[in-house]
Amino acid sequence: MFTALVRGAVFFATNLVAGVPAAIRAFAVDALFRVPLSGIYAAITQALRSAQPRWAVLVVIGVAVPMFGHSVEFLVHWLFETPELRVSILASVIFSAASTLFNLFSMERGVFLVGAAAQPFREDLKRLPALLLDFVLAPARLAFRVVLNRDAEST
Repeated sequence: MFTALVRGAVFFATNLVAGVPAAIRAFAVDALFRVPLSGIYAAITQALRSAQPRWAVLVVIGVAVPMFGHSVEFLVHWLFETPELRVSILASVIFSAASTLFNLFSMERGVFLVGAAAQPFREDLKRLPALLLDFVLAPARLAFRVVLNRDAEST
């Protein structure tokens, strides 16, 4: 539901230029298919979170699954004549890149899982602020490690 609200807000915001009724309709159209589609995304991500080779997992989770999802998204919004379709899809693709990486990052740390591996949702929510901070800082930490390795190898 959270993904449907956030993604719907993307479609709402990008379609406001066409008027409030068009923005509300774009939000509603997106919500119709987003909940089941988000569940499929999450199930695939969870199933592959520990798979190898890592590069193949990232291609499937980061490219193949979003391509499928955005194809469905485009088709549904095209059928319902969402006015700002191109801008909406572009904003959605950018959001997908960030959210897919965050979902994988979270699941690798045991957060937002379902089934036997799951903890209570409230526990996941308690971990969310620290998890978001770790996610935002991860690229800087990686760059720092690379620089430290380069310096260590040159001495």
